[in-house]
Amino acid sequence: MTKINVRRDVTGPVANNMFINQFCPGQESCPFERDEAEQQRRFEKNTGIMCSSGARKALQYLLDCGAFNYKELAIAWRASALRWNVDSLTLIANVSRSDLWYGRFVMLFSIFCFVFGLVGVARSRPVSFANVELLTNFFVMCLIGALPFASRHMVQPNQIAQRAAPFLARYYASPS
Repeated sequence: MTKINVRRDVTGPVANNMFINQFCPGQESCPFERDEAEQQRRFEKNTGIMCSSGARKALQYLLDCGAFNYKELAIAWRASALRWNVDSLTLIANVSRSDLWYGRFVMLFSIFCFVFGLVGVARSRPVSFANVELLTNFFVMCLIGALPFASRHMVQPNQIAQRAAPFLARYYASPS
């Protein structure tokens, strides 16, 4: 019979105010035994976000709430819509209303330009190669270029930050 070496220094509450020991079978599955560097590496591997310990804990809270996934948080972090405030040591939702509305304007304008080009080509008689080439250029510039760029880098990060603001307020208001 082999003896299994198990740590018993982690305790938790049970009914009737009694405490029992909780077993952590190893460093991989016990969050209390991991050091900060290991937690940072694991968080960066899972999310692609390299950040400080305080920002990691706040971002992990957002992930644990279930309202966000790691891709959304990575988009918002890279666009600085969610950023770490060094002075107050908090993660803040940096919502830029001008970026949000400018991104929406670029999206609508690119759709308008494509529709304008489509109508222009459809009304021209006879349809020539130059007109089809013009329509292709409108398609590439507007719908493949400007629309996804404005959505991914202007509108989406700000919408994620707007959604995250109440969760962050709740996180920093709770005593823990």
